[in-house]
Amino acid sequence: MAPRGVSAEEKRRRLQEVFHQRADVFSLKEVEKIASKEKGIVVQSVKEVLQSLIDDGLVDTDKIGSGVYFWAFPSKSGQKRKVRLDTLNAELQQKKCEHDQLTAERDQLLQGRQDTRERQDALSRLRELEQHNAELQATLRAAQCGDPAQVARLREETNTAIEASNRWAENIDVVRQWVQEKAGVSVSDFNKQFGIPELEELDNDKLLAPSVKRKK
Repeated sequence: MAPRGVSAEEKRRRLQEVFHQRADVFSLKEVEKIASKEKGIVVQSVKEVLQSLIDDGLVDTDKIGSGVYFWAFPSKSGQKRKVRLDTLNAELQQKKCEHDQLTAERDQLLQGRQDTRERQDALSRLRELEQHNAELQATLRAAQCGDPAQVARLREETNTAIEASNRWAENIDVVRQWVQEKAGVSVSDFNKQFGIPELEELDNDKLLAPSVKRKK
């Protein structure tokens, strides 16, 4: 009786040894007898294990006269392993080529995306201007019904802040276009990489009332 806990793969290996060690042709009864006596595989499972080896092309079978016979020679098994190894090596080489190509594309996309001090300063200044603009907008809305002179002053301050904010937005757009032309980086990829909103979101014209929009 086969030892408890013997896996299906171990049974396959042991049954292959029956053929490789003897290098002969056997009937099913002969295989069952040898496998049970010498390899510790229960007779009831030999046929199932044998069929799995046949399905995988590791054991050959044919009907000769009125009987069915089985055989497997080490040379054929070795040839199948060599073919499999060659196939895996070819796949590995292909994957290496794909990896090298993707690495080159990544390096190209990273060009011009360094987190420089100038970029940090520009984004910091932009955030300050956006915050200041939001405060001015809130003050302007609250004072719209107040003193006309105060309203005029607030509008002027708001326009000044917006002009400064838009200048920074235009500077960022110039850098973005340069990177796009030199490195082939799309606008959306550039914005995503540096955490920059779309250009139209940086243009503060849309925040102004019609009467205070700056002239183009």
